Amino acid sequence: MDESERLVVDPLAGIAMYRAQWVPLPPREVRLLALFVDGTDRVVTRDEIVDRVWKGRQCNPRVVDVTVYRLRAKLKELGHPGIKTVFRRGYRLAA
Repeated sequence: MDESERLVVDPLAGIAMYRAQWVPLPPREVRLLALFVDGTDRVVTRDEIVDRVWKGRQCNPRVVDVTVYRLRAKLKELGHPGIKTVFRRGYRLAA
């Protein structure tokens, strides 16, 4: 993979970069994207997302879906393949 094709997340700055394009992200989306980037090609369950992104607080599963949906849209704007749903298991970052 070309270095410019790599998805980079800067959690402290609250931004992500892909193909030399930066996109600002809200804190939850930064944490969610960092979770996917750290576990590239690994399925991340909703429970793991709630634990790591919402810090274990009670959260409706639909809120997770909406957050993933918004992040997908932002990645698509950058030309990234996005986040794939793995039926009945969770989500994974597309290669």
